Amino acid sequence: MNTNARRKQAKPRLPNISRDGESSAFRSILRSALYALCVTLTVAIVLLVVLSIIAYNNPDPDALVAPFAYGTLFLSALIGGIAAAKINRSAGLLSGATTGLLLLVVLFIASLFTGNSETNNSFGVTLAFYVGVILVCAIGGIIGSYKPKRRRRRITPK
Repeated sequence: MNTNARRKQAKPRLPNISRDGESSAFRSILRSALYALCVTLTVAIVLLVVLSIIAYNNPDPDALVAPFAYGTLFLSALIGGIAAAKINRSAGLLSGATTGLLLLVVLFIASLFTGNSETNNSFGVTLAFYVGVILVCAIGGIIGSYKPKRRRRRITPK
């Protein structure tokens, strides 16, 4: 048998799962969430620097630390959810929520290196903050994936 006949007898190839199917959807959501996580962390660092300068110039900076920290957390989470939806262009809720989960993982890892810091928050309050971060990221994903309908202009005859 010659080589052309062997090529014709070869079994047909299966479709590549990475190009179409569920795997590529998950991969695109994860990719957009990772890029949005970089955006989220960058926004958080910039906000923390700006707000720390504002707090430093205040007579009582200790009173502003907690509101500024929580505001930075939720605002950067919202911007990260919007960025995830803009990068993915579909599945804004899933990509935003995935960004929120990745943000919590990064925050948890960072909290392991900060030492023994006691907070006045109970477990329930801390859990509510964690769920709130995921929800704010998911809402940001919904906002980022919203596409307004284009209006058609009517031409009125004269």
